[in-house]
Amino acid sequence: MHDFALCAKWRAQLPSAARDFASVQPFFYYYDGRSFICASEPQQILIEPSVPLAPDETVIGVYLSGMLMDPAATVYRDIRKLEGGCSITVGPGKIKGRRYFDIDPAKAHPVPQRCAIRRAFESLFKEAVRCRMRNIGGVVSELSGGLDSSLVVGTIQRLLRQEMSPNPGFETFSIKFDDPQADERGFIGDVAAMWDWKPTERSFLPKFSDYLADVRRYRYLSCRPNSAMDTLMHRAIRERGYRVVLTGQGGDQWFRRQSDCFADLFVRFQIRRTLQAAAG
Repeated sequence: MHDFALCAKWRAQLPSAARDFASVQPFFYYYDGRSFICASEPQQILIEPSVPLAPDETVIGVYLSGMLMDPAATVYRDIRKLEGGCSITVGPGKIKGRRYFDIDPAKAHPVPQRCAIRRAFESLFKEAVRCRMRNIGGVVSELSGGLDSSLVVGTIQRLLRQEMSPNPGFETFSIKFDDPQADERGFIGDVAAMWDWKPTERSFLPKFSDYLADVRRYRYLSCRPNSAMDTLMHRAIRERGYRVVLTGQGGDQWFRRQSDCFADLFVRFQIRRTLQAAAG
């Protein structure tokens, strides 16, 4: 996925920054017309005494209401986020931004190309998994039993059994729920049985102290409950000595047809493309 967030300055050129199109790596920045400060976490910017701490009450209100937030806004009025797939150039007194990557939801591929697209995706996905197996200390994959994480685990198992990838050690981690409505152990068990694999299943239910620790550390909004569970699971994975975690998260947002893109097209007054995307 080429996940990155970077800021660079070449010789006499103006400072520039860019963020990966999938928004994997975070990028926060502050600019008052003279000073430009950027970091991957907001508390790193707030260390600088000259950065105002004024909250953006509108953003906080939108967050509490559960509505979609402006991807460039933060809870601090003077700190912004660089959107995924965008870059900025810092000039005297102003910042110039541009989008270098976008997806056209109205673009449809002809039917004869779909088989080729499937083969291309399979090849790209296999290589994306294989290249992340090259490390010292082993690899962990999250496993919920859903389509995305199961595909990651199945690809790893196939690569290992076909000896197409190094085997530094492999383990899966799953979040265990006792509530029958949230219990995924049946799906996890099906995947484990298919590959003759014993998954690591643990409960990672966060407490209030976990949320409070997040707020104190990052000086930002606490993550939501499902993200907090992931944080606790990743902490347990790190304590086992692993440094690489593969996940199926984001698969639904990227590959399942959703209506979220309609709002993006509509606010850009691209009415024809909105109707084309809605018609499917």
